Amino acid sequence: MLHDKLETNRVFLQNQVAAIQNLLRLKAIYPEIETKLTHVITQLDKYRTSILVAQSFILIKNPIVRNLLGKNPSLAFLHFFKIGTYLLERGHTKKEKRPS
Repeated sequence: MLHDKLETNRVFLQNQVAAIQNLLRLKAIYPEIETKLTHVITQLDKYRTSILVAQSFILIKNPIVRNLLGKNPSLAFLHFFKIGTYLLERGHTKKEKRPS
């Protein structure tokens, strides 16, 4: 991870999950808040792929976490971990709007 070994990778991931949970709470109060992560989620929702991404994340979460806790973690895996965690914390079964 890019955290200069000030904290262990496990603590870093726990902090990422806590930050995502805080972002979801803020988003519930201030829906207009936009971050890079929420922008990606908005795009996934727009193209109706958030459920597919969330289900994919569930299937490969353990290998991703193993990589992130290892000696050479992948930044791409960290991004996918954040997206997957956001979707799961939000509730990926959220009903999508259907066209009229």
